[in-house]
Amino acid sequence: MIASRTLRPGEAAPSVRKLAQTLGVTPSTIEHAYHRLVASGVLVTKRGRGTFVSEAAAPPISERDKLLEEAAVGFATIARDVGAPLDEANNELAAAYTRVAG
Repeated sequence: MIASRTLRPGEAAPSVRKLAQTLGVTPSTIEHAYHRLVASGVLVTKRGRGTFVSEAAAPPISERDKLLEEAAVGFATIARDVGAPLDEANNELAAAYTRVAG
């Protein structure tokens, strides 16, 4: 989730129980993984608040990823400004992608 940028630096990691249920593993497996990720600096724990992605854990962003993110933000801004709901905006983007991909 961190490498794919689903979770970004500063964001809360899923609870041990929730992630264990999602992945179909035991909570102790997730606890071991979290301990290793904390030890390696990928995650940080904040007492009473939970476990978070470390600011230092940000994977390098390629030029391709930067361009895609900029294009996505531009499209999302226009879609929001014209009042398009997310599902409609997604449908329009998929249709446009199909047209240009030929």
